[in-house]
Amino acid sequence: MRLGKWKLHVKKSIGWTEENGTFTPLLINLDEDISETTNLAAQEPELVERLSRLIKEFDQRLSEESRPVGTSQE
Repeated sequence: MRLGKWKLHVKKSIGWTEENGTFTPLLINLDEDISETTNLAAQEPELVERLSRLIKEFDQRLSEESRPVGTSQE
């Protein structure tokens, strides 16, 4: 998830299993850390929550509005 200078990595439903270990959200300030080496999630918990909520809202809207490939909504 990108919002301005912020980038949030969250656990994905595909490609991540518990065998990979516990996933910790990763929050990056791209203005100050283009190499994405410093996780700011602990310092910005409200921002992590806000961006996580936006991800969930987008996923829900995408699911609600999806339709089979090759069909129209007419």
